[in-house]
Amino acid sequence: PYTDETKDIIQMNSGNSEATAYRGRVLVSLEAVPAKDAKKGKQSITPLASEPATSAFVLNLDLYESAEIDANDSAVEAEVSIGPKIVISRKLKPASKGRAVWYENLASLQVSVPADMSKVPDIFINFFKYPLVGERKRIGYQRISAQRAAEMTQEPPSWNLLKRDALKEGKPFSGFVLYKVFFGPAAQINAMQRGNMSNPVKKKYQLRAYIYQGRNLASADDNGLSDPYCIVHFGGKVEKTKFQKETINPIWYETLKIDSELAEPYNLAPHITVLVFDKDTFTEDDLMGVFNIEIPELIGKPPVPKWYPVLDRDGKSGQKALGEILAAFHLIPLDSAADIPVLKVEPEMRDATIDFGIVGMRKLLPYALQPIQNPFIEVQCGREPAIRTKPSKKPTGFNPNFLETLEIPVKLPVDPLFCPQVDVKVFDHRVIYKPLIGSTTIGIDKLLPWVKPVEVEELPPAQEVPILPEQEAVAVGAGASEDGAASPDQASSSSSSSAANTNADRIDIVVENRAPSDANSVGSSEGSSAPLLASGSSDQPKTGITATILTGVFGKDKEDPNIHIELPNIIAKTIAEPISKIPIGLEVIEKENEEAETPNIRPQVGKELERYFRPSFSNWKLTRGKNMGLGPLQSKISLSTTGTLKGQIKVQDPSSKETTVSLTELYQPRPYVIRSYILRGLSIMPKDRNGLTDCYVVIYTNGAKGNKQQLINDVKNVKKETLNPQFFSCYEMKVDLPGDSELVIEIWDWDRVGGDELVGRTTIDLENRQFSESWRELPQKPIECRNLWHPQSSLPQGQIEMWLDIMTPEEAAKNPKIPIAPPVPRNYELRVIIWNTKDCAFRDKTMSDIFVVAYPEGSPPQKTDVHWRSEDGQGMFNWRMVFPITLPYKTPRLKLQLWDKDLLNPNDVIAEASLNLAGLFKKAFKNEDIPNFAIDKQFITLTHPNYDGPQVYTFLPAISLYPEKVINIE
Repeated sequence: PYTDETKDIIQMNSGNSEATAYRGRVLVSLEAVPAKDAKKGKQSITPLASEPATSAFVLNLDLYESAEIDANDSAVEAEVSIGPKIVISRKLKPASKGRAVWYENLASLQVSVPADMSKVPDIFINFFKYPLVGERKRIGYQRISAQRAAEMTQEPPSWNLLKRDALKEGKPFSGFVLYKVFFGPAAQINAMQRGNMSNPVKKKYQLRAYIYQGRNLASADDNGLSDPYCIVHFGGKVEKTKFQKETINPIWYETLKIDSELAEPYNLAPHITVLVFDKDTFTEDDLMGVFNIEIPELIGKPPVPKWYPVLDRDGKSGQKALGEILAAFHLIPLDSAADIPVLKVEPEMRDATIDFGIVGMRKLLPYALQPIQNPFIEVQCGREPAIRTKPSKKPTGFNPNFLETLEIPVKLPVDPLFCPQVDVKVFDHRVIYKPLIGSTTIGIDKLLPWVKPVEVEELPPAQEVPILPEQEAVAVGAGASEDGAASPDQASSSSSSSAANTNADRIDIVVENRAPSDANSVGSSEGSSAPLLASGSSDQPKTGITATILTGVFGKDKEDPNIHIELPNIIAKTIAEPISKIPIGLEVIEKENEEAETPNIRPQVGKELERYFRPSFSNWKLTRGKNMGLGPLQSKISLSTTGTLKGQIKVQDPSSKETTVSLTELYQPRPYVIRSYILRGLSIMPKDRNGLTDCYVVIYTNGAKGNKQQLINDVKNVKKETLNPQFFSCYEMKVDLPGDSELVIEIWDWDRVGGDELVGRTTIDLENRQFSESWRELPQKPIECRNLWHPQSSLPQGQIEMWLDIMTPEEAAKNPKIPIAPPVPRNYELRVIIWNTKDCAFRDKTMSDIFVVAYPEGSPPQKTDVHWRSEDGQGMFNWRMVFPITLPYKTPRLKLQLWDKDLLNPNDVIAEASLNLAGLFKKAFKNEDIPNFAIDKQFITLTHPNYDGPQVYTFLPAISLYPEKVINIE
């Protein structure tokens, strides 16, 4: 039968609840065997010759006393167990007001434990009460791992909160127990001195608890709010505050006094515990959290208000805070309490005005299965009366605009530490009732006009969008790989090019050194057709030539910090323009009565553009439901986001108040044209069995996905079997702003059979952009790289490169769409001259027979002739290699390899370098009128990961790049 005990077992086995008792052990072994060798059914096994090795351990427990345990004046006892071994304390009766005093050294438990401490059974400390009628009942327990018990051996006695079974009914708070654990090898533990079990001296004290307020507490009720109050426990006595109705930011301003006794030394005194509860009318109050204050922290010190994080029910640090409580505690000897005045609990206040400009709400979810009809907002700060807006359903209840400014007169504390939160509640005005559909909290402590603001670095002007090292102005398509992916080398080459452009006669390249595998490399034998080496890239931009050993068949990346060579001025011709001026490769829009623009220039940022401009107003999430489910069982959590509130908030001094701007005039809804230029996808998550994805674009605005006029599904232009799709498409739609504020861009995987799959989406807040001055002042909207997110994953599912234009209908009529397309490939000839080598390492003891292999990645390799019997490490070649290539080039690297020729055995690799030519290729592609780009002969260094230091100290190549039209003339 399915009983309550069965439910408990299911919860424990699924990991949703911690087992509360020891049930025995099973000795098992696991073995993985090939499927062909597997035997079906039950098989007999050979008995173990001996059980796993064990050691003799001892468990001792010194039990001192309890405080506030839930014994109801019944007799109590403690039971300590490890595995099947049990020891029981003496029974105390009755336990007066939750306090039981043992001061008992429990008998030692001798156990044999395996060498692996993770396989030792946990230690259980159970506390039971004996009611007048019936069997004993467990009050609570402590469960300690063997590893933790061994650590506690070196720690002093400590107070610990008793846990209650998570799945059992009853009060959530079971009390505290002071004990000391000894656990370890028998010889070590037996030699340790146990605690003094004589009753300590006690002294009377008065605790004054100043409870000011709370903020961002857990929501314990279904409406997303709570009715919180605090209970302060001190020395077995309790006081509590009044409860505050329907808020997670309660204001108490109460002083609680508790007289009790403390043991000396103070480490034996129970700490002060504050429990935060939610008041319920028909059910038991919910424990929302707890925090502790150690007695030694208060002795001889004045009270200092501070924010205490509210933690899970055992009050241990390192847990996620469930809000904060502002409080101060003063511990005074009772005989001098009358001479020390009680502090004034309410802080000094002054007049202020909160100007709350409400633009509107977005994406309001239905309530009780009905769409939102006519919402309104209620705003309250501290103890001031709440102020409401008028209801609004324009343009819809899903995205209502308010365009209303609430001027709220308030009294706020001079000290920002005491500044209350602003509570915002959203209701729906229905025929019969007005349900609460969501709420949020806004902190204003940093907005007080009489408090010196924290200096924040100002954002740069809009036309100077911050460019990260890899974020330069780019040509759309130019310099990208053939399949549309930005090559990993572009980041490093971009910065190198940036450095080069400061000198019109300079191109810097990055040498990425790695040696190939002797068995699988192109030079291992005559006529070998072995696969090319895996490519690598430099993650950091470098100037000059830096030797880097890349990940490959030899192991992990590492750099040789001792090798760095600055290149001389080595280019014959280049363009002396700043790096932010590189043409996109698009058609130019000519304006009437003006000269034609220079090639269309557009900067690029490597992340979402929201990181680089300040929006004109804030977004606050509206939530509803519970976010507390304390302990291991989290079934009570139901908190969900129900919409977004948009607006501005400002605190002003009434004596110098600025004129309030009319939001109706400032943000009057107007029509706009949205143009989304989607260039390419990068590293899209594979969705098909072949490891690729058939990608297409879907675009819509929030609330309009079902409206065909506002949903663009570009499945007809699906890009098949790629992880780096090239879209190069512009999508246009019309919106009213403020209104449909979120533009959603999705990438889908097309499937011939079955439904298509969502790859990921990115969301752009149109209002935050259009109404941001820094956004509007950008002369050209930069290309941004946006992550794609899937609702069921916390990791990006790829990226898209795009830019966004927001125009008025008049501007859209004057400016047609910019025609974008991948760059037209152009043919070039890469010429590499191998002049000579010096200081080559020997592979045949005293000499080497040297030859060189070179190739751009993806092209067939070419070889020089062999310099036979080089005894001084030098090789003379004067050998030219010609490689036909097409730009843009997928992996712009030139591989240079030095080999030792063997007649009877496989050839030996000496060293390798990988030249990053992305900068050279990019310059040649955007300046086709220049007849050639030449990198003069220069010395570089080659390395091998299996040998320390450079293997070829000097290697002299020359590299040049010629366009097809020059080749035809020649």
